[in-house]
Amino acid sequence: MTRNKILIADDEESMRNIGEATINDSFPDFKTETFKDGNSLVSRLTQEHGDVNTVITDNLMGKDSLTGGDIILKYARNPEYKDVKFILCYGGHPMLGEAALSAGAYAIINKGSETFSEDYIKVVRSALEKK
Repeated sequence: MTRNKILIADDEESMRNIGEATINDSFPDFKTETFKDGNSLVSRLTQEHGDVNTVITDNLMGKDSLTGGDIILKYARNPEYKDVKFILCYGGHPMLGEAALSAGAYAIINKGSETFSEDYIKVVRSALEKK
């Protein structure tokens, strides 16, 4: 099965739309699926992940949702998901990013960065090129 899917989870519709448009424009060989919370992302991952190349997740996605940090902690180092790269795309304190990297995230993207758009493309490109 070809790993040509990039999953994007964020509770903000505008961030999901930006991520999807960026990937569709910059990486046309890949398909995107978007999720409004961590619970729906986990549901997708547990049903089927053989086609998933990369997961880009926000950290906080509503009071009843798993966080991106929770998802990374559970899946990033799980041998069953070894071919899936997990990226935390978050706003907030740098320690959140450091914790995600320690938990096994492939990379982090800070939404507050002045170079957010460039960082997003650079990090996703790196993940897609990694075998």
